[in-house]
Amino acid sequence: MPKLRIVTQEGLASEELSAYKAVSPADFKQLESLLPVLTGKHILHLSSSANGGGVAELLTSGCALERALGLRSQWAIIEDAMPFFVITKKIHNGLQGESLTLSPLEQKTYLNITPTLRADLETLLHKLQPDIIILHDPQPLPFIEIAKRFAPTLLRLHIDLSTPYQPMLDFLKPLIRQASTIIISSNNYRVAFGGYPPEHIAVIRPAIDPFTEKNRPLDKDIAEEILTKHNIDITRPFITQISRFDPWKDPLGAIEAYRFAKHSVPKLQLILAGFIEASDDPEALAWVDKTKAAVQNDPDVFIFSDLSQLKDNMSDSLFINALNTLTSCTLQMSRREGFGLTITEAMWKGRVVIARPSRGAELQIINGENGYISDTSETIAGHVIKTLADSKTAQAIGRAAQASVKENFFLPRYISHNCKVYQNFL
Repeated sequence: MPKLRIVTQEGLASEELSAYKAVSPADFKQLESLLPVLTGKHILHLSSSANGGGVAELLTSGCALERALGLRSQWAIIEDAMPFFVITKKIHNGLQGESLTLSPLEQKTYLNITPTLRADLETLLHKLQPDIIILHDPQPLPFIEIAKRFAPTLLRLHIDLSTPYQPMLDFLKPLIRQASTIIISSNNYRVAFGGYPPEHIAVIRPAIDPFTEKNRPLDKDIAEEILTKHNIDITRPFITQISRFDPWKDPLGAIEAYRFAKHSVPKLQLILAGFIEASDDPEALAWVDKTKAAVQNDPDVFIFSDLSQLKDNMSDSLFINALNTLTSCTLQMSRREGFGLTITEAMWKGRVVIARPSRGAELQIINGENGYISDTSETIAGHVIKTLADSKTAQAIGRAAQASVKENFFLPRYISHNCKVYQNFL
């Protein structure tokens, strides 16, 4: 039975707040200028999952930082709603351009999440008395009809909306139009909202938290020990794709690029890592099976999808940190990418990221300067070969990648831009 649950989160210590201030002084100064209006205000975020994926990571760090700054930010999620999540995954795919529509029964099931959880939602809203409510992605969108009666309700869409399938978008428009403001990651996504007042659309690019276990500096010796425990040969080159297993991320394309590159680099290994934690992603297991079938028992391809594969009770965050610390370069084969925090994370570690053209990749990578953007598996393989052969250029690109993340994609900037939107409703 579906239910709502408040996500319990730890606060930030004063020294942690000081660390954010040190890495992003200009953004922090902007934040501090907004605090007289924001302090004590209650911000409620609603989403579909507390684990797995960029949205959950943004909310984990973002809510903690908002609270440390004096906002009363909380986060609630939808749980135990698998038939509903099968439908919302279909909606997600349709909004990213796949030719999908919902049957009348699927439409009813999607919209009925509101009457199903009405009592829970109204109890939560009466208890918390939010000043602003933010709905993240299509999963909680049906709640808008109740939420807007309690507080201004914002819709934060994290997905790639550059080429939405129009019938799917038309189905959602009566709900979307009720939002006080829509927040998207790129100006290119405005095309999805013709007729919606442009002044009520905000563009805010996501960001990473440099102090999480996944992103903080990791000693090379420790990273080598971690990967060796997982049977990866650190004496040989390896390339990595860190992404969910689904059609948009195209793990099969990553395998194809690896095979092209392996003709020139016979000792090359490929790591595909996408741990299935998100309860709102019912496609993932089927895509793991497709990926394993495509590997054809190649001993130099490693698939990490299950947390039980990790040794010594290791967290997936630490394992991903080790991969990003040591990988020769990072692939991002996504055909659609709302932003792509896995790109940001690899760039922050000074890795050369080689990505397919997607709106998310283009927001971060300047081709040939701080990474590469390339169309086909064969041309991507060419960049892999070049990166492995020319360490001087690879290091220069890695340094440029790291610098661009520090300048543009750290959490304080993201929170500062969100707070500017909040103040419009306070």
